[in-house]
Amino acid sequence: MEAQVAQGQGDRAAASLIQAKRLYVQQFQERAISLPFDAHRRAADIFGEAQAALDAGDADSVRGIRLRMDAAMTGIAFLAVEEALEELEVGQVRTWFALMTRKFGLDEKPSPLVILLTESRRNPALLRDVRDRISAGLLLLLVEQVQAGSQAALEGLADGDEGAEEMAEEMAEEALLLYQVVQGRLQEELGEQEEGAVGNGLRRLKEAVGRRDLGEARQAVNLVQRGLEPLSELLELRVKTPTA
Repeated sequence: MEAQVAQGQGDRAAASLIQAKRLYVQQFQERAISLPFDAHRRAADIFGEAQAALDAGDADSVRGIRLRMDAAMTGIAFLAVEEALEELEVGQVRTWFALMTRKFGLDEKPSPLVILLTESRRNPALLRDVRDRISAGLLLLLVEQVQAGSQAALEGLADGDEGAEEMAEEMAEEALLLYQVVQGRLQEELGEQEEGAVGNGLRRLKEAVGRRDLGEARQAVNLVQRGLEPLSELLELRVKTPTA
């Protein structure tokens, strides 16, 4: 029975890896190669780790590696949208934002960011006037994902159920990975010291969840939220305020 379960887990992990590779090659690889940092090499390294884990029969590790794959692709999309906004390339903004829309379910309810993108798609000349607000909205999107993920990790750990604790580990890992996507922007917005405190909080959270240390996890999440809440409020105001 245990062998059958392990085989099933391995098959699912292999299928997940194949799916992720296909998505990356079809929609991300070409853009990753052209980015100013070596995004493609990093992605290739992650896929190599996943394949090595599968070859070693370590299907459990593939799940964590898949989170890194998703974060890497999110980072590529984020940087591609930022670059397209700078160059006022409406088509590229639309293409890459569509990928982020699917990942974060942005089409499920209207938001100021989605409304701005929709208006600029209908009237491309508008992009020049709203690109800074869109950029702020993109950063806000990922900051909110970091906040929500860290809070969900804490709640899962507090639940005490084994399944919830495992999910807490994934949420803490994903929050840290998404923070790394926007780390450069956070340094610009918060300053190096405050940004470092947020990153330290997220790393502490990941370690605390792994140790099942609820007290330390609470302190870590408080550190993260204290650093990001004022920025979230500022970015939300920027998105809603028309450029003079």
